[in-house]
Amino acid sequence: MAETVSVFHDGGKRRRLTFADVELDFESPFCLVNREDGPETLFFKGTISEIEKLDQIPRKQNKGKSAVSLDGRTFDTISMIPFSQIAERGFKVHNEGEKILCLQIESVSKLNTETLAKAIPPVDIECEDEFSFSKTTEEYEEIVRNVKELEICGGEGSSFVTPNRLSGKIRDFDVSKALSIFRRLILNEFGSYWKFLFFDGKNFFAGATPERHLSVDEGKVRMNPISGTFRKNQNHTAETLKKDLFAFLENAKEIDELFMVTDEELKMMCKICPDGGAVVGPLLKEMSQLIHTEYLLEGNARGKDVIECFRKSMFAPTVTGSPMGNACARLYNYEKESRKYYSAACVLIGHFEDGSAALRESNGDHSVSSDDPAHAQSMNGGGATNRDSCAPSPSQPVDASVGLGSRKRGASLLSRAFSGGLPVGEEFLDSCITIRTQEIRGDGRFDIRVGATLVKDSVPSEEVKETEWKLKAAMLSLKSSAECAKRPIRFDEDVFTTEEQRKGLMERLEKRNLSVSRFWLTSQPEDALSVAHLKGKKALVLNNEDDFAHMLEHIMMRQGWEIATFNYETFEDEWKKREELGELDLVIVGPGPGDPACPHSDRMKVVRRVVQRLLDTNQEFLCVCLGHQCLGLQLGLEICKKDFPQQGEQKMLSVFGKQQRVGFYNSFFVKASDQLATTMGFEVSEDPETREIYAMRNNQLVAFQFHPESILTENGFEIIKDATSYLLEKRSARLNY
Repeated sequence: MAETVSVFHDGGKRRRLTFADVELDFESPFCLVNREDGPETLFFKGTISEIEKLDQIPRKQNKGKSAVSLDGRTFDTISMIPFSQIAERGFKVHNEGEKILCLQIESVSKLNTETLAKAIPPVDIECEDEFSFSKTTEEYEEIVRNVKELEICGGEGSSFVTPNRLSGKIRDFDVSKALSIFRRLILNEFGSYWKFLFFDGKNFFAGATPERHLSVDEGKVRMNPISGTFRKNQNHTAETLKKDLFAFLENAKEIDELFMVTDEELKMMCKICPDGGAVVGPLLKEMSQLIHTEYLLEGNARGKDVIECFRKSMFAPTVTGSPMGNACARLYNYEKESRKYYSAACVLIGHFEDGSAALRESNGDHSVSSDDPAHAQSMNGGGATNRDSCAPSPSQPVDASVGLGSRKRGASLLSRAFSGGLPVGEEFLDSCITIRTQEIRGDGRFDIRVGATLVKDSVPSEEVKETEWKLKAAMLSLKSSAECAKRPIRFDEDVFTTEEQRKGLMERLEKRNLSVSRFWLTSQPEDALSVAHLKGKKALVLNNEDDFAHMLEHIMMRQGWEIATFNYETFEDEWKKREELGELDLVIVGPGPGDPACPHSDRMKVVRRVVQRLLDTNQEFLCVCLGHQCLGLQLGLEICKKDFPQQGEQKMLSVFGKQQRVGFYNSFFVKASDQLATTMGFEVSEDPETREIYAMRNNQLVAFQFHPESILTENGFEIIKDATSYLLEKRSARLNY
């Protein structure tokens, strides 16, 4: 495509732009998408529908239409999903009438990003009055304290994310100013998964989000848990940034945050991809104002319905909390208004025209593949030349990730190559999390919401600072050209400039993986981990509103078990059916949030009743976390609240005589008694000072306070295999007695 450009015309209304041989019409609904700082930006045009359910999104409506096809892909819809859509998963949420804004694509153009940035005139943007927050600093700090003391210490979850809302008004707002905001995001921000500008005919959404929500493409599902935030500042020198970044990478709170959200997204992946996958990382994602740590999760998805995959993934734990269902229920009491479209997703859906499409790397890939360990990191170069720019030119894609198995950067949706035939009409989906996103109404009034991940060791004042820093990049696009002229310091260009320095940085990242589960970090063939004496054995899992149950299920399936998981509302009926058929070797009482002794909780009543019936019927069973605590209650043991919650914490301890590094998510514990071993026949692993029981077993059961299924448990696969093998041995002895 030629790069002939003319400025806005259309009678001074600034709604149309001639771009080479393409006329860009901004008067009716459109969406601009730049993916991973790539050299190409896609321009979608179409009509808007306001719909209520994900299943109402049109599918494969554009078959055979050349206007919506590029390089073998046909684009069908791109939609802004409101956060209230999480109600489709049965979660509690505020809803002020938001609808899915679905752009049914009627045309798509592939634009050169650098040329587009030059074509959009740099319009000055002024805001009326001062910005305002929905919560004062003091109010947000109070929320942080309450979440820590009431929710995390109360066992309701390990992390919670709640936003503050900044509001303002752009003077004399029109489409030219919306495009200028997008231009500034292209020029000033880097490390984004998507930069986008979505117009529904009335309102604009402009974002530079660091985080993929979910992609389903070429038979693979990918998610990107991001957590841990390093704040860059204008006073950083190369030496001070290096020192502060190293301290950040060693910070226990930041490390724990990332592992917690990775665990939470692994729960989703186990539901979406029962065939398994792997975790790649950790990686560093550098942006203009911040540096994040992240993992990449990838699983097999051939034949999966893309909308159903998306529904199961609503929404990221990095913007909700863990366990997600309970986090939504608890946050409902803190959030007095709808989140609108914040922390949900912008979703692009399409399909392949035929089964022989081979996408070409026509853009010139500036990154390196993750399957080449010798080139596991790729740094970018380039400098800013545009007057609104303080970042590299978009003609030089940014590889802002460094770490174990650094993934590709700077590639557009169209530039990734694959080989082999694809099923005719197979769908693809790509989506970003709508954070760092401005919602701008037609009169120029706008809202930007930002949140922080609140965990057991959050400091209220620091969480406020984190929300303020996350706003900086978005706010930069609303300020004058002079204010965004300073180029930010870059760790890849200004700090770690030699191979030796980069290697040292990678080693600091990679050592995080030395003490976590190898099972989750390694992709294995389907039958590679099967255990002969477990193959075909039948188990039932009680899900106590924590999808760690699905991680347990996934591990046991890989070991050969035939296993099914049910929530507490239906579990007892399913158990009865299998008992009557004689098709049950083992029951697993899974983890969950809350106080196990709560007299008013229907869920706790069910768990305690199930445990008691297991004890009464001599059915062999395994308990994890909440299941372990409810077992303690039924055995007459004391349940104590910990002085400081143990949410997302790793410890080295003895489990039945073996030293194990294991992960905990608990605020309560079962206190040991001497009678357990002397009169009740239990083998107990406990803390000698507090008498907290870490694990216990007898001829009928095994119970763990820790989570063997968590990524934080180094040998979790073996611990589960040993526990279930032990129980099957006891079962065989009982049945043959």
